[in-house]
Amino acid sequence: MKNLSKLILGLFFVATLPTTLSAQADGADVEEVVVTGSRITDPNIVSSSQIAVVDGQDIVDAGVTRVEDYLNDMPQISPGQSITNSNGASGAATVNLRNLGCGRTLVLLNGRRMPPGTTSGGNCADLNTIPTLLLDRVEVLTGGASSIYGSDAVAGVVNFILDDEFEGFKASYQYGFYNHENDNSSLRALVDSYNYEKAPSDVQTGDTNKVSLAFGGDIDGGKGHITAFFEHTDTKPILQGEFDISACALSGGTSRCGGSSTIPPGRWADFGGYGAAGFVNIDPSVTGVDLKVQGNDFVPRAGQTFNYNPTNFFQRPDDRINAGFFGKYTLTDNAELYMDATFMKSESNAQIAFSGTFGNITSLPCYNPLLSAQQYATICGNWTGMGGDHAPDFASNAAALAYISGLEIAKGNGDIIDYSAPLYSLKRNVEGNPRQSIFMIKQYNTTIGLRGDINDDWSYDVYYQDSTVDYSNEYRNDLSVIAINRGVDVISVNGVPTCVSAINGTDASCIPYNLFQGGLPGDQGIQGVIDGGQALQNYVANATYIHGDGKQKIFSGYLTGDTGWTIPGAPGSVSLVVGFETKELDADFRPDLPSRTGDRSGSGGATLPIAGEYDVDEYYFEMGIPVADGLSVDLGYRTAEYFTGMILIHKVGYWTINEVFLLEHLSKQHKDMQIFLNYIQLLVMAC
Repeated sequence: MKNLSKLILGLFFVATLPTTLSAQADGADVEEVVVTGSRITDPNIVSSSQIAVVDGQDIVDAGVTRVEDYLNDMPQISPGQSITNSNGASGAATVNLRNLGCGRTLVLLNGRRMPPGTTSGGNCADLNTIPTLLLDRVEVLTGGASSIYGSDAVAGVVNFILDDEFEGFKASYQYGFYNHENDNSSLRALVDSYNYEKAPSDVQTGDTNKVSLAFGGDIDGGKGHITAFFEHTDTKPILQGEFDISACALSGGTSRCGGSSTIPPGRWADFGGYGAAGFVNIDPSVTGVDLKVQGNDFVPRAGQTFNYNPTNFFQRPDDRINAGFFGKYTLTDNAELYMDATFMKSESNAQIAFSGTFGNITSLPCYNPLLSAQQYATICGNWTGMGGDHAPDFASNAAALAYISGLEIAKGNGDIIDYSAPLYSLKRNVEGNPRQSIFMIKQYNTTIGLRGDINDDWSYDVYYQDSTVDYSNEYRNDLSVIAINRGVDVISVNGVPTCVSAINGTDASCIPYNLFQGGLPGDQGIQGVIDGGQALQNYVANATYIHGDGKQKIFSGYLTGDTGWTIPGAPGSVSLVVGFETKELDADFRPDLPSRTGDRSGSGGATLPIAGEYDVDEYYFEMGIPVADGLSVDLGYRTAEYFTGMILIHKVGYWTINEVFLLEHLSKQHKDMQIFLNYIQLLVMAC
């Protein structure tokens, strides 16, 4: 692999070297342009940073409907967030240079930084806002560029350059889908051996429809130009269960199907809880408890697992609108006014496997009347020190509460160890629906600026940018930890299984959660109808919500030109860039109460609220120094003043070509503070 990489790199140099030399040797007029990684426009200065350029037409010719699909094939880029993420999705599409994270990769649009795409973490730009129909090229800088662009460019820079000179009208319709013949006989036999459902023999799925419109033209006799665009993308989902390779959760290569030990039949395991609590088993041959429901009995789980793959999305459904315009107008010979405004709205659904109790029920009251006699004897009757009768029935709520109070007193006096079995429930809620995160993102971005030439040697560019993102996430079909625990704390009143929380007034809406029936082959592993009803699902699986918003304001400008200073024998004079940038960022991330308290059994714990802001004033300079033919030195320095203190960043590089192509770039990089990394630490320490 190393030799192949060197060969490819060598071919790249051979392919590009003659063009570079001939352009320098011809002595023809050379247009001064600003390239990513440097704001110096002198053609005698060659950037010391490594830049890869992707032509926009190449992306169009590839037939992709999403720009990240093309970029992820580049060796410099590691996969970031995309429409193929479901578990852990943010709803955005991001780029990740050198696998250092999207928060360390600066994304520019026409040389100006893009705003954060969501408020769900980090400060990563959302590539969904890029209008591919107007994409001229993409410049990818893989070296650190903090001295030029600020400390969020530690990994590098990706600059999307749009065609803001487009004239006329063009429209594009793209349709794509995935078609696959599932003919992997070994994988299909493996899935069969586990009695799992096989993928269909042939599948066509994941349809994507994209409509793009663009128009542009001159105004006021050519003094100005306006370009506008509109895109609508509708993407359908792809399920992992539709393909042989993902019909089950492969483990150990392709030798077996793995899965989760949280299974559709109610599973109860003690994980050493009986011994830790001091219980002694009347039958000493029983050393551990790992049971599942079969009919009305508890039987050994015997290693049964749940195949969680089929309902997971390979590709999220997504509906997105993207629109905007770019305009510029010549005010004088030395001043051009420019502005742009963009809007993006997307709705996406990230679906993963069914939720479950996942061990969040940690005890089972022995008086629960839904336990059969065999089940009671197995987990309560066989242990000395266990209190509570099997299925006692009471004539009134008061009598039931008095019984429980008596058990509490006996426990406090040491007469019994407990009246609840120290068991963990690991029940997969296949009676409900798979977990879904519904992302709604709206993003607004406006920029206004002024640029022009002061004279033949010096030019300037100054702009103001204001960006806002509104974010919401509705999380559906996860189980409430509070509700499922209340649902198993059940006692019989007048022959009716009744939640204790309903009797004592804690939760009048509580519905008993029957985790003790079903699991027979005819039930296909599903519990009895008593816990499959919609009323129960509505009780245990309430939706939760997270809302957020973020704002970014930037005031930036720079001056670039030729100083007239020349090193003796050098082919040109020293070029200089001086500039400033002021940034204000704030974000607010607001989970609802169940999210904040971790009242979601299948989401990995509490989601903390975050609110914070910061501002930074930055000043920088860059100097390009021609030394001799084919040899130049590039210097850069930047200061960043946060409210926490000042940061200094610098770079030095050189480029030479004399039979040997040599590029050297040394820099000191520093990652800036992020609201989500800094303020969440404060919250955790305060807890």
